[in-house]
Amino acid sequence: MDSSGVMPAEGIERVDRSQRVLLTVLALAGVAGFELALMLPWMLGLGLGALWFNRVYAYVGTAIVLLILWWSFQPEPRQLKRGVQRADQPGLFEVLDGLAQGIEAPPIDEVVLDDSFNAGALLLRRRWQPWRSRRVLVLGVPLLACLPAPAVKAVIAHELGHFSHRHGRLGHWLYRAREGWLWFSRQASQDDSILDRAAARFAAWFGPWMARRSFAYSRACEYEADAFAADVVTRGVMAASLAAVHLRGEAHARFMSEGVVALQSHLAEPPDNIVERIVQDQQALDLRHAALQPGGSADEADANDTHPPTGRRIAALRETPAAALATAAAWSGPSAGESWLQGWTSIVRQHDDEFAATHRRPWREEHLRLRAQGLRLQALRATEAVTDERAWLEWQLSAAADAVAAADAVLAATPGSALALHVRGAARLSLGDPQGRADLEASLRADKAWIVPCRLLLAARLAEDTPPAERKRNAVLLERAMAQRRAAVQSLLHDVMSGRVDAAPVDTTSRDILAAALAESGIVAQAWLVGRTGHAFDGRVHDAALLLLRVDPLQLQAHGMDEDDVMAWGLALLQRVLPPHLLRGAWSAYTTEPLAPALASALQQLAPLWPASTPAGE
Repeated sequence: MDSSGVMPAEGIERVDRSQRVLLTVLALAGVAGFELALMLPWMLGLGLGALWFNRVYAYVGTAIVLLILWWSFQPEPRQLKRGVQRADQPGLFEVLDGLAQGIEAPPIDEVVLDDSFNAGALLLRRRWQPWRSRRVLVLGVPLLACLPAPAVKAVIAHELGHFSHRHGRLGHWLYRAREGWLWFSRQASQDDSILDRAAARFAAWFGPWMARRSFAYSRACEYEADAFAADVVTRGVMAASLAAVHLRGEAHARFMSEGVVALQSHLAEPPDNIVERIVQDQQALDLRHAALQPGGSADEADANDTHPPTGRRIAALRETPAAALATAAAWSGPSAGESWLQGWTSIVRQHDDEFAATHRRPWREEHLRLRAQGLRLQALRATEAVTDERAWLEWQLSAAADAVAAADAVLAATPGSALALHVRGAARLSLGDPQGRADLEASLRADKAWIVPCRLLLAARLAEDTPPAERKRNAVLLERAMAQRRAAVQSLLHDVMSGRVDAAPVDTTSRDILAAALAESGIVAQAWLVGRTGHAFDGRVHDAALLLLRVDPLQLQAHGMDEDDVMAWGLALLQRVLPPHLLRGAWSAYTTEPLAPALASALQQLAPLWPASTPAGE
């Protein structure tokens, strides 16, 4: 690469002919193997039956049954929101058709709008005709609301480049094989048959292995799609679009995390104008003063990523980040959504309404948590408390520097506090201080209950220049610790079902937050927070909290939920409210079913979490 940041053509990641042949064989074998694993038990059973009868009608009937079973066993097509129809949005499809023609790609069959700051091209099989596919373009409403037409046009051109006749279909076959095996590993692992469990174990290994082998090709396809798009929209516009999407996408991600938390702290309900708030936040980002790192050498790209770094993609177009940002900063005028979509105001309103409806329950729960924890933190500050609880709340609610100061105070008074070390490590890493890694390592050594929270942070924060062996070691140790925690939760749940019930080691503030969330949920009839201080399992000792829920099936149906949804919701609630070193689990039963006698008797002796006066077993 020269000093301007422009990358020579030979610096681009490429896949040579031999690698392409190997990937082609791998893709075809992966698809064929997936279909075989899906049907093997039935092929063996029905095939042996046909051989036993040894009649033509038996062979024909077996073939027909196997064909029907193959069709019914295919993974469900990805569920998407209602698509935008060509007749309703002729202006948008006119743009798409022109881009498709210029890029030598077949026309798009359907456009779907979602809530992402992104775009994507999907080749989905039709449920009733699995041998046929439909081409779907997914466009995020925030993307259409925040970027002008030239930027989004370049984004769409890139996505259509993946459908180009010049692009080939190898990428689609690789995607189909990889996703098929990953789907099989999730589904078959729930089956009790030996064959399916063996196939699931193979799928759990083969899916990620195949993904790693195909990522280099995926990155090469990204460069190729950029080049196809540049032929239509020009290199400068394509590079400017990459820069704008990268920086504005980062700003959008910050707003949807930090900005939304700020809104949740003072708004009890989701706002009814989330798109307007997103646009206002984006207007604060001035691309004239933004910076984008130039592309580096080929080995700096993450080997586990399907996309090259944005700087390298811009350099591959023989443009510089500075020039790309200058072009993007000069764009003005209405957004792409306003320019192309009829009834844009109604589309935005529908998106706002869907956001409010989807996020109402978790938003209310977060508002309750932030308000209650904020009041508790104020009380601790007023007494100048130096405690683990204050350090944790400072990290949850305050600036990272405040959390570091609170953790330092705790460690000065109580050297070796695992919670304070975790807080300081997490806060330091968020500030870009590499010393945070040492704090996290010290935390998990001080108390093994902190292994999973610390290693999760390390996995998320390990720098790209960290040796692969160190990343792999952390991933292996994390998976081992998570498996141990899952087993410990099951052990405690077995004790609880047997009637050995204790109160959970949870502070009053957290109990109040959980009770308020349960009261507002509208789906829980009874709830108890049980657990144990010092639950010993497999050589480790944990504090634990289990949320026991009794739910009315009619209320669940009214809310469009099932029992699995309730347990997932209860567990997510515990994860948001309680410190991460606690073992956390959720269990539910219908109110139409009596509790086990031992459990019902034990819960009679324990104050319920919600409602406060309901006896167990009623």
